[in-house]
Parts: sequence; C-alpha cells; structure tokens
Amino acid sequence: MSELLSAIRRAEIANKGKSEEHQVEKILSELKAKFSNFDFARRPDARACMGRIKPQPSDFECLIDGHQIEIEVKSTKAVNTLPYKNLSQLGMLRRKRMCHASVILLVYRAKVGAWCMPDFDVILETYDPDHKASWDISTWKTYDSVGELLVKALGFTDKL
Repeated sequence: MSELLSAIRRAEIANKGKSEEHQVEKILSELKAKFSNFDFARRPDARACMGRIKPQPSDFECLIDGHQIEIEVKSTKAVNTLPYKNLSQLGMLRRKRMCHASVILLVYRAKVGAWCMPDFDVILETYDPDHKASWDISTWKTYDSVGELLVKALGFTDKL
C-alpha cells in the first residue's frame, strides 16, 4: 500500500503546475506564429523526469530581437502568499538576470482564479534565506487571463 501511495505522490509532484504551463505554452506558440522576431523553447522539467536531468532555471526560454527572456510559471494554493520553497531555482534565475536576461515570473493564484506577475528584481531584493517564509502576493495586480498578462510582459502591443 505504501508503494502505491508513494507512486501517487510522485505523479502528483510531477504534474504540479502542468496545466498552467500548458496555458502559457499555448500563448507562446500563438506569439511565435504571429511574430517573426520571437521564438521560444520549453525546457524539460527535472522533477517530472525524476532526476534524469539537472534542474532547469525556468520553464521557458524566449528570444525577442536577440534578447533572452526566462519565463517561470508557478501556481499557489495559498490565498495571499507565494512560499519561498516554490521558487527553488531562484539562484539560477538570479544568474540569468546578472547576464542581462529578463526574468518573467508568472504566478497562478488558484484560490483566487487569477494570474499575477511580481517584479523579479523585487523578489531578489526581498529574498531572505535565513527566514524562509513567503512573499506577500496580496497587493500584486491580478489578471483573469495569462494571455493578456504575458503579451503585456513581453512588450507586444497587439492582442492575440
């Protein structure tokens, strides 16, 4: 019985946030089809691959006019917080940011049914490894659609 529960738990972990990632991938595919100066790649998920690949800095890597953008998609069941543990690749994203890549963090607030996008530089500034608590997300502007948010974040003025 414990083996079955363990297998179920591993499957839950591997599929956590996949629905949200698929929504983002759909929007990125539409943008790629519409704009010749935009491209993206979905990175493999180290957790879903159960350790067969190294952890990746983000879910998606994008290029717009030669500028690299890292997109990380997160989901939280908490109403007003994003736990530090949910952003385990913060160090890798910090390194990308230091190399002048942009970092877009998209957070789906499951209980609210809305998306938000914190300023990644603020996330870096407020991260305190000695006090692993959470970021307060209650004041972040929310969007009903990830499409509207992502198009705005990438700097496209056209709507899909």
